[in-house]
Amino acid sequence: MSAHAKALVLVLAAALPQLGVLAQVVDQASARRTLGALCRAQAGQVQTAWLGRPNCQAPARPVRLEQRLPDTELIVALEQHAKVLAQARLLFAGNTSCASQRSFNFALVSLGVSAAGKQSEEMVQWVFESDHKTAARVWARKNGASYDVWYVACEAGPAR
Repeated sequence: MSAHAKALVLVLAAALPQLGVLAQVVDQASARRTLGALCRAQAGQVQTAWLGRPNCQAPARPVRLEQRLPDTELIVALEQHAKVLAQARLLFAGNTSCASQRSFNFALVSLGVSAAGKQSEEMVQWVFESDHKTAARVWARKNGASYDVWYVACEAGPAR
């Protein structure tokens, strides 16, 4: 970790304990190629991550991590969430629980790894929440440096 990143972690570690939050800057070559550094925070049992600005300031709604993902995978999953959602909208049309949500505005709320539907294969799972307080779960397979959407499921209420 660079001296600048270490100093930033020390500043964050000193400033955030009163909130019960521990933030960490992950310094990797792949993170340096992104728009910002990969940032993580933990409050109790809840872990969150985001691609931050150089100072790692948390967004209004960071992405909740359901399981710990390797940093390189997490960076790619965060960077490609808009592309994954665009691909998922194509599958929404063929899914009766998702068809009516196809045109909703969605925001990424969590990332994890789980089996898609009744399949046994585990894939990266993105959970998006809509402006209509519905949730869409999207599973995708890794294909080279990107993801191909494989399965979608939608829920009437907000993401759990």
